[in-house]
Amino acid sequence: MTDPLNEGAPIKILLLEDLAHDVAIMERQISQAGLNYTLEIVKDEVAFTHALFNFRPHLIIADYHIPGFDGTEALVFVQENTPSTPFIFVTGTLNDEELAAQTILGGASEFVLKHNIRRLPNVIKSVLAKTSSEQVKQAETEQKLLQYKTAIEQYQKEIRQYKLELEKFQESADDWVEKKP
Repeated sequence: MTDPLNEGAPIKILLLEDLAHDVAIMERQISQAGLNYTLEIVKDEVAFTHALFNFRPHLIIADYHIPGFDGTEALVFVQENTPSTPFIFVTGTLNDEELAAQTILGGASEFVLKHNIRRLPNVIKSVLAKTSSEQVKQAETEQKLLQYKTAIEQYQKEIRQYKLELEKFQESADDWVEKKP
């Protein structure tokens, strides 16, 4: 996966929110993060699913309660289909710290309470930075695996070559033994 933070390309943010007033507030806060971004706003499950696969967001921000499709269902869907996509809950209903912790344990990257929405820009930057560093580590790991695979293939090729040379040597030794008086 490419790192949009370091490429200058817009960061694709998918926002799952059904209330126009809350969309406006979140848009304002997202813009405060100072990022080059493209925002896709969806209000229901069908639009969310479509956007996840066609818009291919780098970040998802979701309200916890959407009529007919809540944030938990959205998170489960994301975890099953694009588990590396960071997911931030923004909600006014997470008054219980235990419930907030459960969302994080369920795979959410972070959560922001609507009464503390000014945290959103910093949370977005933090989540994207963490995701970016994880992607760098993953890319480094994949590069090392590729190097190991290449080395193993080279060793296998050399072993096959040594085997052929050994078979030729064995044949010539057998010929020599047969010809010896």
